[in-house]
Amino acid sequence: MNINKNSKYFHLPQCHKGTQWQSSIFFIVQDINYYLKNTTKSIKEIADTLGFDNLSFFGKYVKQHFGSSPRGVRDSITNTAL
Repeated sequence: MNINKNSKYFHLPQCHKGTQWQSSIFFIVQDINYYLKNTTKSIKEIADTLGFDNLSFFGKYVKQHFGSSPRGVRDSITNTAL
């Protein structure tokens, strides 16, 4: 399933919110988590890899799901490992 992940189209109408979409969002969040924890890719490269057209929206999306900016999530992972 291809999800257009930009701020204009990502908010789904209520009728489309269901198990299939929730599953897709779960995998997107898992992918973000993986790339932030396990790669040295830049935040922009991660956003591009995962199909986010807008870096600002990617940052907001990460903050919504992780409670912190992408940099904050990556830094907390780095600090925890030390």
